[in-house]
Amino acid sequence: MLAWIAAATIAASAPQGAPAPKVAVSQGPTSSDMTDSLMEDIKTTSFPLDGWTYLASDEDGIVFYRFPIQRQAGLPRMSTRWELAKPRANTTGRFLSVRQVQDMDCIQGVSRTVQRATFKGHNLVGPLIDDPAVTEPWIAPEPGSLDEVVFKKACAPPP
Repeated sequence: MLAWIAAATIAASAPQGAPAPKVAVSQGPTSSDMTDSLMEDIKTTSFPLDGWTYLASDEDGIVFYRFPIQRQAGLPRMSTRWELAKPRANTTGRFLSVRQVQDMDCIQGVSRTVQRATFKGHNLVGPLIDDPAVTEPWIAPEPGSLDEVVFKKACAPPP
């Protein structure tokens, strides 16, 4: 689930018990939203979108999503792409970008990840660190987090 990334992101940036950092939701990333190193990487790699739409950013990275949001068994199913400012690690290695598929239960206020792939480099390139078909437990997004922004977008009425 996005909380898997966001929990590491939020925990790394805020002392225990401190409120979560504010999340920017805008038309595109700005240098004030993220670290200079991620902005430099975006500039030098031309940061291809390849069908991904910008959704939100904070000091730790950027989230994109695929439009239109699909429905699976009556629930919104959203594909997201995370570009992280600094490498994160899981049991199989360090990574800078993640592609996920999540189901949202808008009535219950919870979501879960059903697919996740982590990549060593930005732009979903470099060695694939892992590509598990996962079905994680349903959890509620943390208020003020990128998870919450993703959840609200998935649960918003179609345009």
